[in-house]
Amino acid sequence: MGDDRYNPHILVVENDEIYRRWLSFALKQAGFDVEACGNYEEATKLVSDPQRPRDLMLLDLWPPYQSAYASGRRLRDQDSKAKALFMSVQTLDQLKLEGVDVGGDVFLQKPCRRQDLLRRLRELL
Repeated sequence: MGDDRYNPHILVVENDEIYRRWLSFALKQAGFDVEACGNYEEATKLVSDPQRPRDLMLLDLWPPYQSAYASGRRLRDQDSKAKALFMSVQTLDQLKLEGVDVGGDVFLQKPCRRQDLLRRLRELL
């Protein structure tokens, strides 16, 4: 008999390769279906595939922050059924000083503990 469980599909966009690998590993261990890439250009190509809808996008913000945030929002809008969780090493206050106001978007500061990341993802899903 087959396994009827559904594993939520998550796209990870993280420019730091080591952190991207850690995120992918932690999410796969928790039962998520994960695809990961290192920039928004590559992510845009992945999202354009209608055969692989995403449940959530984990989007890193890196300098220039305004550009990364705008790219992340466009990406989320392109895959409108997917929820988004933005991450950054900057605090929300530091991002505001850079001109980024994440407003109603969900935000998690890096580095984070695995259990905090998984709790936030499960809240969103």
